[in-house]
Amino acid sequence: RERSAPLTSSYTITGDTTRWSPGQGVHSDYARARRPAETSMKSYGRDLENFFTYCERFKLDWKKVRYDQLLETYQLAMETGAYSSDGNSLSASTINRRMLTVGDFLTFAAHFGLRDRFEVVQDALPQNLSSRLQAQTGRKAPIPSRRVGRVRKDPEDLRLPARPEIKKWLDSIYAEHSGDHAVTAYLMCRTIIETGLRAEELLMLHADQIPNPHDLNRVRLDASSVGVEIVYGTKGGRRIGDPDKPGKPRKIVVSRDFLFRLDDYKNEQRKRALKTFRAKNPGKPLPKQLFLSAST
Repeated sequence: RERSAPLTSSYTITGDTTRWSPGQGVHSDYARARRPAETSMKSYGRDLENFFTYCERFKLDWKKVRYDQLLETYQLAMETGAYSSDGNSLSASTINRRMLTVGDFLTFAAHFGLRDRFEVVQDALPQNLSSRLQAQTGRKAPIPSRRVGRVRKDPEDLRLPARPEIKKWLDSIYAEHSGDHAVTAYLMCRTIIETGLRAEELLMLHADQIPNPHDLNRVRLDASSVGVEIVYGTKGGRRIGDPDKPGKPRKIVVSRDFLFRLDDYKNEQRKRALKTFRAKNPGKPLPKQLFLSAST
């Protein structure tokens, strides 16, 4: 790993300076490429550290390994648990992310003459998916493809739950708790379904980001929905160590009917939670998050 450190640093520096973009390759001096976030750069480094450790342990020459050999060694070891601390197979998302980083790094090394030629083998997606993407965008898009050997995240028969199933699940969450705990847990799950927030975005959502549903002067998409900009917990542009985890701003759509539910929560359950917080943490600044534990 010490021998590979200078090359790893060179790879991350070219990415940080946008001269090389993961998944897109080399850029000219005049190209405008988005600089990877600090957290992304750290993830690249960890993935490469894991790969080089594997190469040293199992005598794999990264300067000569082909893509098919990579599937039969490094990826297979992650899938079977042969290369994990607890002996269990890694999640599909972790395997795919590491293989994406390693494939891009080896492509980078080959481009600059630091190893033999390397190519990540791609497989074209079915024609019906390509036609569907074209219908959605209204323009002819390049034939979509995916990495050969990509691990499926979900079983073949995965489906979206029906509305009655969602209602039954939400009702069960409410039934499993009591009092303010029940309302908080129910609304957190309901908010994800209503808005499409990621889990971290939900946890970091600030109370002052929720507009007053009685205020009709707010910018809204139509008479029944409101556009709300979020920034805390979002992906892109995040800096390590910032407790608020601000990222790249994006907009979500919230129905005005659901805004009334969230507004009621702010004025009732959340206010009681803040009262509990003051009693247990005298003198400390109040939490900014919308959803708070009723007991802590």
